[in-house]
Parts: sequence; C-alpha cells; structure tokens
Amino acid sequence: MTVLYYCWSVLFLWRFCLTLDGSRKLQIKEVDICPTDQISWEKASRDVNCTNPDRYQCTPNENLTALLEYCYHQPPTFVEKGFCWIISDSYFTNTYSCSGFKEGCPHMTYRSNELYKYQECLQLNKLKGCYLADPKCPSLG
Repeated sequence: MTVLYYCWSVLFLWRFCLTLDGSRKLQIKEVDICPTDQISWEKASRDVNCTNPDRYQCTPNENLTALLEYCYHQPPTFVEKGFCWIISDSYFTNTYSCSGFKEGCPHMTYRSNELYKYQECLQLNKLKGCYLADPKCPSLG
C-alpha cells in the first residue's frame, strides 16, 4: 500500500508541476470576470483560440489578485473537494484550500475545466488578495 501511495504521489506531483518547455509559450490574459456557466466557458475557449476546448482555464493567480484566462497545455485534471484551482506566477497549476469559506467550497471532486460551477473560487477581493467567501476577507465596496 505504501508503494502504491508513493507512486500516486509522484504521479500527482509530476502532473501538477509540469511547466511548458521553452519552445511553447503560455498566453495568459487578465480578465475582470471568468465565465459563469458552461456555454460562456465554451465561448471563451473559442474566443482565445484554444485548440482543444477542454484546455481552456480561467483561474485566480496564486496571490488572489487577478483572474487569468489561458489555454493550458495539459488535459483537465481532477481537483479534490475542498479546494479551488489556481495558477502560480511560474505557471504551475495548484490548489487552494477553501475549507474555511462561508459557503461555496466544492463539496465533491471536479474537473479543472469545470471551475465555473464553483463561483466562490472565482470571486476575489483583488486589492486584499483573498476570496470573498473567506470570512477573513473584507467585502468589496
């Protein structure tokens, strides 16, 4: 069982820690809001010319100060319940625990390209660098 867990951990880390090789550029654009449903998610994918609609992503950056849209080089992956999907400044994908949210934290595992289903993972106070669903985060306005 330990060997299986170790192998899964290595595969998990490898999958989430891959970055683009030097020959490819990840085109990232800051947006005011991310799509709020599947239809607008698919439209945004077409608008940014993702070669595969499943590769479109719109996520907060790691500092929670911006929403970024991009066509990711890896297929969608599963994000465990209790976590929001983010991208780091060095283009690593990662997760952020939302267990302290007032509401809206994903209650089941989901695919990374279905983040639109969990709008609380996309609602930020960009000036303070926090999720609005976090009780410690000041509200906007």
